[in-house]
Amino acid sequence: MTDFVSQDTIKNQKQVEKYMNNLGYRKIGEGGRALVFAKKGKPYVVKVYQNDKCYEEFLKFARKNQNNPFYPRFYDKVYVLPGGRWKAIKMEKLSPASVNDLKNNLSLIACLAVENAKQNGDWESDTGLSDSLMLLGYFSTDLSELREIAADATELERKTAKQMISLINKLDCLNDLYISNFMMRGPQLVITDPVL
Repeated sequence: MTDFVSQDTIKNQKQVEKYMNNLGYRKIGEGGRALVFAKKGKPYVVKVYQNDKCYEEFLKFARKNQNNPFYPRFYDKVYVLPGGRWKAIKMEKLSPASVNDLKNNLSLIACLAVENAKQNGDWESDTGLSDSLMLLGYFSTDLSELREIAADATELERKTAKQMISLINKLDCLNDLYISNFMMRGPQLVITDPVL
């Protein structure tokens, strides 16, 4: 019996992890539908995700907008893992965003909330954004304070918020802007997985 996962058996996260371990990678993180792996000496991580129409579209969008510092940097092509249920992409190494990181980058988050309200009627519906804002101390559905913060945002922050909410709505995906889907490139906030 071999320790290597055969080409037709990668069906779940445990098997993905075993497959990646056999390639010399170790798991450093995970989300609901994805795992992240690193390999010593490599300047990137590998995100392995289940076939997901919404994430695939975000990936295409982010790759077309690599000049925007709020989107992650992706490298190389998308790889299909044996069995076809999982895909992998090399991306830049990022650090988790803390509550303090989010507070220091509140203008983008405020723009996202205001734009979501503009396009969808409120900033709480079907969104992880409301949970992220509650962690930051914004419990009210009154947008006045967030509008003031958004008014002082940069043009790029406003443009990014409009792009993100428009993309989420166009794809008919759930808004997944939870705190864990914001990461950091140094002091720069990065939106890593805004759709579900």
